[in-house]
Amino acid sequence: MQQSGARRRTAEEATFELLRRLEQETIFAGPGWPWRSRHPAAPEGFRVVANDQCATAVTMASAYARITGAPATVAVASEMDVLSTAAPLLAATQGGDPLVIVVLTRPGWRDSAAARMLPGPWAKGILAAAQRRFAPSVLAAAFELSVQSPPGPVLVMVPAQPASPGTPSSSPPPQRGPRPQPAAPPAGRPSPGVAERRAPGRSTLGTLDVARILRDVAPEDTVLVDDGRVPRGPMAVAWPTPQPDMRHRNLHGISGWELPFAAGVALAERDLGRMRPVLAIASAASLVATLSSLAAAVHLRLPLLTVALNEHGQQLHAPAAAYGAHVVSVRGVDALTEAAAAAWRHESPAIVNLLPR
Repeated sequence: MQQSGARRRTAEEATFELLRRLEQETIFAGPGWPWRSRHPAAPEGFRVVANDQCATAVTMASAYARITGAPATVAVASEMDVLSTAAPLLAATQGGDPLVIVVLTRPGWRDSAAARMLPGPWAKGILAAAQRRFAPSVLAAAFELSVQSPPGPVLVMVPAQPASPGTPSSSPPPQRGPRPQPAAPPAGRPSPGVAERRAPGRSTLGTLDVARILRDVAPEDTVLVDDGRVPRGPMAVAWPTPQPDMRHRNLHGISGWELPFAAGVALAERDLGRMRPVLAIASAASLVATLSSLAAAVHLRLPLLTVALNEHGQQLHAPAAAYGAHVVSVRGVDALTEAAAAAWRHESPAIVNLLPR
């Protein structure tokens, strides 16, 4: 009998074929994931949104799923990395965001601390592929489970492929080169870090103040992401929205949540063709916690304006500028209004560093 010469598909090829069929061409990847590189297993047409923190990858995907109403795919390089995503996973679970988080596991992972804690309250469920060849079928079940009521994140544990001798375990993301260094300040002018130090007796505009001020200069269809420090009632008066998906709040007090969530909203808005601009209001300390997510936002040229409430003189200007974002430091209402109006004209992420008056 003549044998067929057809080549059998690999597990990776079958997985990407499934993702393409499910219209999951966008993958939010954490550090160390091989798909972040130009790996032969990543076919043309897939977009890998690389993040330097697993928590920001989950947060960005959570926003993307919430806006599009479809599941989002996240790639995490190891079971131990899942522990760093507990807070955004809990927020996604309580927010009803359908996520499928693919986790590469090492031998013996079921005896690890991560296995004993998962899924816990952080995820809707956990599915495991005994072998890599079973990954596509397990992944298909995970997507179905993630959208069943109530929707939420599902973890998919897949055995990691052993690295070939002499092959590095991961490659740096191809989407960005060396980070640009901030320009030196003009002679006689203090550096941004020095200028941001708070002088005694100065007051700071709060989230509610900024929302009231910027409502008049922001485009009518702007989507607001705020730090959740203001109750719903006063914020709804300061920033009225015709649709509930035009305002999102940090209900869980997660440090660093606002910037990656706003970036995920901006990406989803563009993919849906609505192109609504996004405004994020957060403390400078919160932004510093996940400032690395600016790299993905800058690479994708997302229409995103972030107002940093710099109450305690965080050194934010130079680090944000080093990621390629447009950054301006201001004091007072008039300067804030002028800077925000100018920032809306930029086609890439901008940050207004609001210093104490």
